[in-house]
Amino acid sequence: MAEYDLAVADYLVAGKANPKNVWPLLLIGEIMEKKGQPSQALEYFNKAIKKNPGFSKGYLYRGDYYLGQKKYNLALADFNKLINVSKYDPEAYYKRALTLENGGRHREALTDYQQFLELASRENPRLDEVKAKIKELESPWMW
Repeated sequence: MAEYDLAVADYLVAGKANPKNVWPLLLIGEIMEKKGQPSQALEYFNKAIKKNPGFSKGYLYRGDYYLGQKKYNLALADFNKLINVSKYDPEAYYKRALTLENGGRHREALTDYQQFLELASRENPRLDEVKAKIKELESPWMW
């Protein structure tokens, strides 16, 4: 845990050196999650989004946080914002599909997984996983 505290201290210094940079806030939030401090993690993700609402990664990090907390409606709202800010990012569609699937909205998840395939490069490490999910969601027993 001491290395986490050192990293947080470094990120705080980096944030003060460049106040417009929201990465330190996002990375501190990620550390707080790893330390088992979810309310502090959410606080840092919110600070990053407030500081720069046009920076897509803020919605990605906070959406991931909500997804991990099984707060699917909140995660979905963030992933929708992420897609609005960065509509050609395959990761945005992957995350929204995952959220929709976990929330039982399989048809919508299928559409987003298909969109992921259209946007992802051939080197994307999620390709096989997404293809398997599409196959599973297209099977008749899912409907």
